[in-house]
Amino acid sequence: MLGGAAPEDVIQRTQEIVDIVPIIPDDVDKIYGTAAYQELSGIDGIDTGEHILAAIFINSPAGRMLLSGDKRFIQAFREYLPDRWDELSSSIISFETCILAIEERYGFEFVLQRVLPVKHCDGSLRIAIGDQPKVEHFRKAMTSYNPCGIIKKRS
Repeated sequence: MLGGAAPEDVIQRTQEIVDIVPIIPDDVDKIYGTAAYQELSGIDGIDTGEHILAAIFINSPAGRMLLSGDKRFIQAFREYLPDRWDELSSSIISFETCILAIEERYGFEFVLQRVLPVKHCDGSLRIAIGDQPKVEHFRKAMTSYNPCGIIKKRS
């Protein structure tokens, strides 16, 4: 996704990400025996990675947020675990909501510089950026489908 970046630039960017993202504890294997893991088992639309992350989140939600770009996961979570969704949904953020928050904080040009080279990697970005990027179209496209249902409408 970094295109023609030099290897040292890729390593530096990766290290910057590692420095700020919390690390899943070494005892993550214990998650498989938890009630939360079992609760999520067998739900169509929840893949292995989201299954583990969601179980960790369910077991210890205080102060945590779960960011997901996987619309199938969010839909399955909402549909099959409605009580859990009601309990935790304010801390589950969709990719679209995250990108809109970044745009609101740093501006459209900031987002555009970073996503234009990789817009092909995500359907929402492809539609939101389009061939002639415009902030109004971007906002409308990113708010048109929000699997979490918490995007506030802009005036």
